[in-house]
Amino acid sequence: MNQSGTFGQLASGLSLEERQELLDKLKGHSGLSQALLYEDRHHSASVIAEQEQYHQLPWYVRLKYVIISFFNGIPPKQLFEHRQIARIGKTINRRAPGYYDYRQDLLLPNLREKLLQLKSAARFFYNTLDKSINRDKGAFYAFLASLEMGGIHKYLLSGTNFKELALENPTLQEGELRQLALNNLEQSLYLITEDEKRRMYANVRSLNYLKALSTFSFDRIILSFTVSPGQGDLVCKGTIVEAPLMILQNVLFSLKPVPPMALLESLFIFTLQEYKEEPPLDITIEMRRLLSIAESDLVIIRDFNREVPLTLILRCISRDVGLLPKEIGGGEDWFVAYRDYWKRQVDTQFNEYKRMCQHKELVDTLHRFLKGGALKTLHYVVSQYNPDGFPLPQGLALSFLITFYSNIFMPDIYQVLRVIMIEGEFYRVESRTQFTEIYNEIMKIEEVIRQFEFQLSPEGKYGSAYFLSDSEPSPGPLRRRKVQRLINEASSEAEGIITTVKQTIAEMIKILGGFIRKETDGNYDALANIMQISSNTPGFISGIGNSIHRFQQVLQFLDTIDMLESGRKKDEIPFFPA
Repeated sequence: MNQSGTFGQLASGLSLEERQELLDKLKGHSGLSQALLYEDRHHSASVIAEQEQYHQLPWYVRLKYVIISFFNGIPPKQLFEHRQIARIGKTINRRAPGYYDYRQDLLLPNLREKLLQLKSAARFFYNTLDKSINRDKGAFYAFLASLEMGGIHKYLLSGTNFKELALENPTLQEGELRQLALNNLEQSLYLITEDEKRRMYANVRSLNYLKALSTFSFDRIILSFTVSPGQGDLVCKGTIVEAPLMILQNVLFSLKPVPPMALLESLFIFTLQEYKEEPPLDITIEMRRLLSIAESDLVIIRDFNREVPLTLILRCISRDVGLLPKEIGGGEDWFVAYRDYWKRQVDTQFNEYKRMCQHKELVDTLHRFLKGGALKTLHYVVSQYNPDGFPLPQGLALSFLITFYSNIFMPDIYQVLRVIMIEGEFYRVESRTQFTEIYNEIMKIEEVIRQFEFQLSPEGKYGSAYFLSDSEPSPGPLRRRKVQRLINEASSEAEGIITTVKQTIAEMIKILGGFIRKETDGNYDALANIMQISSNTPGFISGIGNSIHRFQQVLQFLDTIDMLESGRKKDEIPFFPA
């Protein structure tokens, strides 16, 4: 049974061993530095203590500030703080000239340039996050957990596999199997160790910090820079952007460690999911390419933190010499999202298991109905036998109809209808016309289906466009939309064929019913010579009854097949007998 759920084709297509092997390859080819992205160079205890330094000054120094305060009206402690701000400002000018003018409280062009570079670097992570966690947080956590908690992942896959559970517990009913899977889920989650929880939490926090950086509104700061009247440079008043700068500082401060390789692999896998159908896709090469981009962007983040004394600048802007960045929160909900995802998986897999059981039961019933004959295949339609065929949802229904035509209709029902066609005498001329039209429509069932099947071949209208789509240079999303339109058009035509057949059979059931009821004044005529035909053709009347019953069964089977196909997920291979 497919355990992919919402992982997507690429994510679910990689086994646990393949995921670990890919992770090892990435680590082996990575030049990613593990040096901290943010170092606490401006957070020493001596800096924090500067708020209290005034009270620790010698009495004569404090007296000097009192005397100065007497003349200019500024409190002595505030005079001391001004001096500290000036000292911080001079430190900024000495360490990072061109970033901040503390005398005028101006952010300078060098800082704007660095912010532009940081914005560009953050954009890459925005795209990867948009294609991963933003689309399905639970599925992303599940993939990440498969790398960090491989043993737990194996337990979960095995414990929620209804096919395996049914084989191991043949006496359990469907509801009991579902409860067993839920119990296995809870037991597997209970086995998660504290170390595994800490690793997952660290991954998710790192992910949260990347998300905060990638979604940060850099333009609030960058667009606030205006041309300086005196020098013509782009500058910005510090107090105008103090709030967003404070947010940015907290985000950068939080994003200290380099994101773990398992997290990056998970992000990249989900990013590549969108391009899986673009030929050729070498997942190892693509992962290395994305890793190279990530490495470059992380260097930009690290360089920004090393070169831009953002904390010192904010101390000057806010006039708070003890200002410190704060770590942002987030990531605490990972376990709840992870558990909820697997609960949804249990429901999804349980529903799929029930559909598969219904499908098997239907196929067994079809085999009996078709006198033990196997369903005839449609050569160009996707199935377990032809996984590269045209993905037509109505494939099983059409296969059933052509098999019914050759196995049941021609040997049995046709013999009854042929007698009526040749020897039947109708009371009304229009009744003969009506019967002839319906008879001819039924006789064309196999021909119509085979003609449609040709349209799915490489030479047909739908098949030629479908099988050529792989070689088209158009982007993946555009090609997928084109292919989906082809599938929808073919599916619509197939549905039209099935609907016509059902209507034709339903009409024939009513006509044959009129013969048995011997009604001459209703909508459906009786045969004037039915008794004569019956005496010349033994079993004729019972043959009409059997034909009605067979036709009714065909309609019921078509409705059942349609119900099963309606419950099937779009990305699954259409049902076909194994």
